[in-house]
Amino acid sequence: MSPDASIHGIDGRVPPGAREITTGQANRVWSVDAPTPYILKQYGDPARAANEAAALRLLAEHGVTGPQLLAAEAEATPSWTAQSLVIAQPKPYASASTTPHPSSPSPKSPIPPPKDGSTSTGTSTYSPMPR
Repeated sequence: MSPDASIHGIDGRVPPGAREITTGQANRVWSVDAPTPYILKQYGDPARAANEAAALRLLAEHGVTGPQLLAAEAEATPSWTAQSLVIAQPKPYASASTTPHPSSPSPKSPIPPPKDGSTSTGTSTYSPMPR
């Protein structure tokens, strides 16, 4: 068991009242409402648990904001990690109908019409959809 597991009382087992939030991936994931809320992940492949634990340690070492590894045991059956619960604050955004995405083409094409009077430039241009 990882050194931090005893500090948080986490042993990799799913505690009563944990809410499964698995999204159909190879892992099973629970949200645990405890004095220190956390996310418990159990893995079918011990290498996945070791990889996730290593990634979380690396991110913490470099001061990246994100979940903190609370405990992990890649050699357990099933292997598991426990990480702090992170609740992201939503960022306001403008409505798509009022502010175009930065990568959207301009409604007015920057390609000038051909000088010979034809309607084709040989390249495709943006034509806005009628509303």
